Amino acid sequence: MIERFGWRQAFLIEAALPMVLLAVILTVVRNSPRDVGSVAHGLDLSAGRDLRLEGLTLSEAVRTKTFWAIGLSGMLIYYSILALYNHLFLYLRGLGFAPVNAGFALSLLGLLGLTGKLVNGALADRIDRHKVFLGCQVIMLVGVALLATQGQDMVLVAIAIIGLGWGGLFTLYNMLA
Repeated sequence: MIERFGWRQAFLIEAALPMVLLAVILTVVRNSPRDVGSVAHGLDLSAGRDLRLEGLTLSEAVRTKTFWAIGLSGMLIYYSILALYNHLFLYLRGLGFAPVNAGFALSLLGLLGLTGKLVNGALADRIDRHKVFLGCQVIMLVGVALLATQGQDMVLVAIAIIGLGWGGLFTLYNMLA
C-alpha cells in the first residue's frame, strides 16, 4: 500500500479501518443476550439465578491460583507478542526478506491470531478449556523456538504456528476467569 499510495496516505487508510470496524461493531453487537431474545450462557432460569451477582470479590480472587496463573501468563504472553510485533519486521529484513514480504509476515501473524481465536474458542466449547489453553501455550512456544532457531525457509511456518497459539490464548483468558 505504501508503494501505491505513499506512506502518509497508507497511514490514513490504516487509521480509517478501525473506525469502519467500530461502526460495524456498534451496529451488530448487542450489550445483552436479552437484546437478541436469548439468555446468558450458563444461566439457569428455573432457579432464578443471576450470574452477574455471583463470583468472587477482588480479595477472594487474589488468593486463588487461577488468578495468578491467568495474570502471569497474560503478562508473559502479552509482552512476548509485543516484542515479536516490534522486532519481527527488522528481524526478517536481516534474514534477507524484502520489505513487502516482511510486512506480509506481520499480516500473517495477525490473521492467524484471529483464526486461532475462532478455532480454539470453538475447540474449548467442546473439550476441557484448560487443556486447550495449555495446548495453545505449547503451540506458541514451538513457534517461537522455530523462529529463533531455524532459517529463512521456516520463518512463515513459525509465524503461522505462533499466531494460532497466540490467538487461542487471548480467547481462552475470558473462558478461564
